[in-house]
Amino acid sequence: MRPDPDLTKNAEALLESIKQQVSSIPDEAIWQLHGPLSEALNILVRTWNARRPLMRLPTETLNHILSLIPDRAEHNVPEFAPHWYSESMDSLMLVPISRTCHRLREVTLGNPLLWRHGYTKNRETTMPMFLERSQNSPLTLILSQQTSPGAGQFLRSLQPADILRVRELHLYGIEGDGLRKVYDVFQLTRWPMLEHLTLSPRNHYFSTQGSPAPLQLIPEHMPRLRYLHLQFVPTFPANGLPNLTHLSVLNVIVRGNIRHQLVDFIFACPSLESLFLNPLDMDAAPPWTTPIPPTALPHLRRVILMGMSLDSVRFYLPMFALHDREDVAVQVLWRGQAPRMLPWEAILPHTARSSSTLAISQHAVSDRSYDPLTDKFPLLSVTAIGPKTTMRVAGDSRNLYAELHRVVSHHGFLDGVRDVWVDVAQQPAHTIVISALLAAAPALETITLVTDYTRYRDSGSPSFRVLPKRSERAVGSARVRTLRFVHGYSDYGEGCRRWQASGADAVPTKLDLGRLLAGLASGEYDYFDELVLQTTAHLEVDERAVGGLRAHVRVVRVERVEGLPRPPVPEYCAEPASSRHATCAASLW
Repeated sequence: MRPDPDLTKNAEALLESIKQQVSSIPDEAIWQLHGPLSEALNILVRTWNARRPLMRLPTETLNHILSLIPDRAEHNVPEFAPHWYSESMDSLMLVPISRTCHRLREVTLGNPLLWRHGYTKNRETTMPMFLERSQNSPLTLILSQQTSPGAGQFLRSLQPADILRVRELHLYGIEGDGLRKVYDVFQLTRWPMLEHLTLSPRNHYFSTQGSPAPLQLIPEHMPRLRYLHLQFVPTFPANGLPNLTHLSVLNVIVRGNIRHQLVDFIFACPSLESLFLNPLDMDAAPPWTTPIPPTALPHLRRVILMGMSLDSVRFYLPMFALHDREDVAVQVLWRGQAPRMLPWEAILPHTARSSSTLAISQHAVSDRSYDPLTDKFPLLSVTAIGPKTTMRVAGDSRNLYAELHRVVSHHGFLDGVRDVWVDVAQQPAHTIVISALLAAAPALETITLVTDYTRYRDSGSPSFRVLPKRSERAVGSARVRTLRFVHGYSDYGEGCRRWQASGADAVPTKLDLGRLLAGLASGEYDYFDELVLQTTAHLEVDERAVGGLRAHVRVVRVERVEGLPRPPVPEYCAEPASSRHATCAASLW
């Protein structure tokens, strides 16, 4: 049907006539005109919108686009810092979108899954709307004391049908009567779908207040609870949770009986796979003397002891009887300065004696690259990887380098090591320690030296300075099969920027092999059979010097790699449920 060419002219004439006569039109006639004109205007706007390319997309496609609009709640909500991976989204942006036009409102209201994330900045007005629009979809709720009404009162007001839908519940900043109301709700209400619970009262509220309320997490009330994060809580549940797989405990003040409450709770969770402990031990505790057999926690795969005192490490670590377990990764981490005189006899022996790989790596404290002039004490990690267990110790490099001397002095710690990875800035004080460590490993087969130009500026050319001389190696040491140098950029974009900054005629930087040639000519470093030189983009090996290397080494290989390699860690070291808030930069996961 072709439009009437006079339609626009007639409509404009009619509207102009109405505007000219409006002052004389009776009130009743005004409202008689208002209805049809408003309806006609709505029809025009809807028709115009419907012809836009976006609105002509299928509903399924629009739903997918709308699902990508909300940001992750942990990026937008200041108080929300989930320890375990959370699906929570900040869906407030969907509210104005649902009011944009008829088509978008129809699509957004027709998809309950878009409204299942219940964080709001004004819970009184928007939370009921989210609960209604989400219909029967699973819910994730983020509640804090700062929004009214209190979290405890809000949980009490939830309808039974809504409680049945809650899959994630994150509570922050709650205190006093609000926290007691929350505890009452947990004790009296069943949460059959709850899988993820965060409980983080106000910072150290109970350190200055009276007797804390008991925390009751009844297994029959939360049969599907798998992820639990406790921070600043004053007590621990008296009973275990049989299906709990991931537990994190942060900044909990523990003394005497409270410490044993924590231990009892841990070992009453038989399905536990990952454990993160960072309690504030306020008094000294003797080492644990009765290890719990592996049958108590048969599924345990990953343990992190974070920022603990020396006494605390000695207390918690022996509990797990690691030498009797298989497929378990343990990390003892400090974000800052590690204590002196680490209990290596409790940390490394059973791992290092049977390990095949030892990795020593340096980590920037922040996301920026490591600069020796400003980052005087970056994080250092020492990782022993064995067929059954993996152990990592990480912290401020000041003390850890000194502690590595003690590792070398313990006879037999490194007898089983076949493969060593070194990824550190080669400063004189550090190279002495690493050289001594390599000299104390008599069964070495492979040495990998990684130089990351993204993190270490002015990294220099390959050299043997971290290797022990032949005369310094332990008596009876075997020949090293492979020595591998890897030079490159872990950040490809950083390599591009430096390469372009060198000028319009920029070419890949050639690695100077002069120091390698000089070291081989001295006869002190000819105890390996194969030399491998690997580079990433923007770097290359000077082929003219390779011939000189072949005069001293039986096999020399030059290879281009896509990225810098990492030490091969077993699959059980991976933690897919870990969030970006969970650990420090030097963590395995």
